Parts: sequence; C-alpha cells; structure tokens
Amino acid sequence: YQPIIGTVPPDERVDGYYLRSRMVVRQLEKRHSSPSTYSVHALIVAHATSPDTLTWDLVGKRLNTKDLYERSLKVNYLQTIIAERKRKNQRWYLKQMN
Repeated sequence: YQPIIGTVPPDERVDGYYLRSRMVVRQLEKRHSSPSTYSVHALIVAHATSPDTLTWDLVGKRLNTKDLYERSLKVNYLQTIIAERKRKNQRWYLKQMN
C-alpha cells in the first residue's frame, strides 16, 4: 500500500480540496492504466460532495468552488455515482444510481 497523499493541510480552502481530489483520482487512474489493469474496477467510498469533487475533471467540467456547502446539503444519503470510461473514445461518463 502506498498512500497518494500523506497529510491534508489544516488550512486547505475549497479550491485546494477540489485540486487535491482531482490529483487523487488522476493518480488512481495512472496507477491502473496499464494494459494488464485496464479493465479493473475501483470502488471509492467517500462522503458528501465527493462525487462532485472527485469527478469534475474526469468529465470535463469547470472547477466550481462556489456554494460547496449548499451543494453538500443536497447530496442524498448513500448517494452512488458510477464513473465509467468508454474504451472506444476514452471519455468519462457519470451515471447516477438511485
């Protein structure tokens, strides 16, 4: 086991949280992008706004740090998001599970 991030700065701001989340997802992607692990599935368990903070860059959304708290209040309990990369075009797609 090799952690991607050792410590989180105690004074981290919202934009730093988004950028750190992007870095974590991209590092996971990099670690599992060899031909032998291409079809590997990964389960990421996170909380609150993590579906947004972990996937905004994958799907080509712009960084949106406004109203993170308000958005966190609208996250459903046990919300599940599937992020899937299509083999054909290598693009990421999100699917909301109910």
